[in-house]
Amino acid sequence: MKKHKASRRKRKRKVKRKAIKEKHISAKLVLAVVLLISLSAALSYMLYTMKPHLRSKTVLIIDSLSIEFNNQEFLDKVTQYFKEAGYAVEIYNGTSVTVDTYRKMFNGKYKVIILRVHSAPGDGIIVPKDAIVFFTAEPTTIKKYFVEQLMGFVVKAKTLTRGESFYAITPSFIRNAPGKLENAVIIVLSCYGTLGGITVREFLDKGAMAYIGWDGEVSPEYMDKAGLFLIENLVKHHLSIEEAVRKTMEEIGPDPFFGSYLKYYPPNAGSYKL
Repeated sequence: MKKHKASRRKRKRKVKRKAIKEKHISAKLVLAVVLLISLSAALSYMLYTMKPHLRSKTVLIIDSLSIEFNNQEFLDKVTQYFKEAGYAVEIYNGTSVTVDTYRKMFNGKYKVIILRVHSAPGDGIIVPKDAIVFFTAEPTTIKKYFVEQLMGFVVKAKTLTRGESFYAITPSFIRNAPGKLENAVIIVLSCYGTLGGITVREFLDKGAMAYIGWDGEVSPEYMDKAGLFLIENLVKHHLSIEEAVRKTMEEIGPDPFFGSYLKYYPPNAGSYKL
C-alpha cells in the first residue's frame, strides 16, 4: 500500500514537471514569435524609410493642359522613357484633372511628379503676387469647393490664352494637404514655375527632393520640346539635375519669345540623379 502511494506521488511529480516544462517551451515559442514579428516590422520600416530606392518607382503626370494643347506624342515619349527605366506611370489628363487629383501628389507613392498644367501668379489678395496657382480642368461654372475657397486652398483663375475660368490650387492647399511628398522630384511644365519662390518652398517643405520649372512665361510648343529633352536626360541618360537643366539651356535654350529660363531648387539638389 505504501509502495502504491509512493508510486502515485512519483507519477504526479513527473506529470507536474512535464507540465511546467511544456509551459516553459510554450512561453519560449510565444516569445520567439513576438520577437520575429517585431524584427520583421522593424526591418520593413527601415527598408521603407532608409532605402526608398528599394520601393516601387512610380511617376505621376497631371496634364490638364491637354484640353487646350494636346500633345500625345510628348506623353507617349515621356511614358516610354520612364517605363524603360523601370517606373510605373500614372497619367491624369484632360477633364480628369480635379482638385482631388492634386491631393494624390501627397500620398508618398510618387518618385517623380510632372505638372503639365496652366498656372498663373496670385491675385495679391488671397494668393501673393509672387506665388502661383495650378489650374484644374474644372470650370468655375460648376459651383463647388465652397469650404476650400473660404480657407484659401482653392481659387478661381483665368487662363492667359483663352480667358477661361477654372478652379486652381494655391500654395496654402499644398501646405495643408494631408500627407508628404517623400523625396519626390517635381517637374513643372508651365509658366511661372519658379516665380517668387513661395510655391517652390511649399513643395520643398512638404518633402520634395527637388523642384524644376521656368522663371516666366513659356509657349506650349517650346515647353514640350525643352521638357522632353530635360526628362530624356534625367531618365534615359541618367544625368544629374544640374547637368540635365544646364544641358537643356545650352542645347534648347530659353524660351525664344519670352526669354524664360529653366531653373531648379534647392541648389544642393543639383547632384541628385533619378
